[in-house]
Amino acid sequence: MVFLIRAMIYAGKADGRIDAKEQQAILERIGNTNESTVQFLRHEFANTTSVRDFAWTVPLGMEAAVYASSLSTIDVDTKEEIEYLRELAHGLRLQPKLCNQIHQQYGVKPIF
Repeated sequence: MVFLIRAMIYAGKADGRIDAKEQQAILERIGNTNESTVQFLRHEFANTTSVRDFAWTVPLGMEAAVYASSLSTIDVDTKEEIEYLRELAHGLRLQPKLCNQIHQQYGVKPIF
């Protein structure tokens, strides 16, 4: 679950920052948040780890779920968001065909 939350946060940061509205949207998606969860999220919102470094920490078998979590968090309507998804896919070692299938599942225009 931690990796899926991080994927949402990194997607929110695709444009270089995560604003209060994006932070609130992630909190609402997660739902029941206790103090330790809020502290974890604050730490992650401030974290400056690169997308590629994050992708390399994802356990084997979770790659597609992490990509889908990121994709479901953003409206893919900027160059920065497209570059984020491409870099994430590369770091996760996902094939373009699989990424495009995930895009289709979420009703998002394929980028590969």
